[in-house]
Amino acid sequence: MHFSLDAVTTTALALLLLALGAGLKRRLKWLEHFCVPTPVVGGFGFALLAWLLRDLGLVTFELDTAMQSPLMIAFFTTVGLGGSLALLKKGGKALGVYLVACWLLALMQNGVGIGMASLLGLDPLIGLMAGATSLEGGFGAAAAFGPEAEALGVQGATTAAIASATFGMIIGGVIGAPIARWIIDRRQIPVVAEDVHDLEKLTAEEHPTVASIDGPVLLRVLAIVVPIMVLGLWFKASLATHLGIILPSYVGAMFVAILLRNLNDRFEWISMPDNALSSVGDVALGIFLTMAMMNLKIWQLQEMGGSLLTILLV
Repeated sequence: MHFSLDAVTTTALALLLLALGAGLKRRLKWLEHFCVPTPVVGGFGFALLAWLLRDLGLVTFELDTAMQSPLMIAFFTTVGLGGSLALLKKGGKALGVYLVACWLLALMQNGVGIGMASLLGLDPLIGLMAGATSLEGGFGAAAAFGPEAEALGVQGATTAAIASATFGMIIGGVIGAPIARWIIDRRQIPVVAEDVHDLEKLTAEEHPTVASIDGPVLLRVLAIVVPIMVLGLWFKASLATHLGIILPSYVGAMFVAILLRNLNDRFEWISMPDNALSSVGDVALGIFLTMAMMNLKIWQLQEMGGSLLTILLV
């Protein structure tokens, strides 16, 4: 049997799986303990079921994920709208050190990934998908850059990227907390909560804005987010046409969003409640990641076999 789901049906299924994942996380505490993202619970479960049914020769699914890209762009637009330079300045030296450490880690992961893929006879772009793209970038970057690699002719790049992000999440969850606890105990670092009164010291620009989330507020947020998505796509297309620079579809929207957010902080054109932006972003992220996980073609990983796992372990 073959089921071909249109875009609306696929989106409806993603919403149901997202709700199912949220319910399972509430009931299975180990999912919460290891910080397993809600979209992974339902979406990856569907991918496993689809693989099993396909392997048994019973059922195959064809999903129309046309809504995945707009939802991804919407999420990263809300991320850009949260990029206040006034808040970044509060990070000071510690933020700068952390940023440089992330850059060095990304270069190392990408270098190892590309080198190992070449040694194992895989396309170097598969190594890149198993590097910082997924291990540092997470599911969002994996779902965004995977299709870009496939557009260059690398079959299974998205599957490799999503699988690598899943591996990174599991390993990070398993070893992250014990290592952190070991460092804290070994160095006898006092763990003290920040003073709540420190929030009162923030300036008006630095303090997160909160509003009751209702119809007019959501309408205002969507009236900000969706036009920025369009401007971002125009910006991306312009870079490709005039400069030959190819970027994932969400980068242009995020750049425009950061620019407009900081101009708005300066001139106060429109109220953009941070909690409403966060809510819209969370919903968009949840559905888009669930779709990405649902469409994970696990059987493509069989072609890479232990090579991908070897790259990830190194």
